[in-house]
Amino acid sequence: NTYPGLESMDPDKTEFKRINRLTGAQDGIRKIVLDTAKRSSIPIEDRPVYVAKEHFGSILYHKTILDAIMSAEPRGISFTSVE
Repeated sequence: NTYPGLESMDPDKTEFKRINRLTGAQDGIRKIVLDTAKRSSIPIEDRPVYVAKEHFGSILYHKTILDAIMSAEPRGISFTSVE
């Protein structure tokens, strides 16, 4: 199961690459910092994989899920650590 659109990023610490001048939307993430208080209302068992509400291009995986994916030695995919 995945949890769609979970607000989870710390807006003051997350760093975006640029801001779209036409829309004002943040584009491209340089560094993701999560706000644990925002996620704490949903048990980890209910959100092992979720889409960050603040940036729909960001799919976040719990380490247990990532470990299972990496055990298959996938090709053509990369992951970035978050704080």
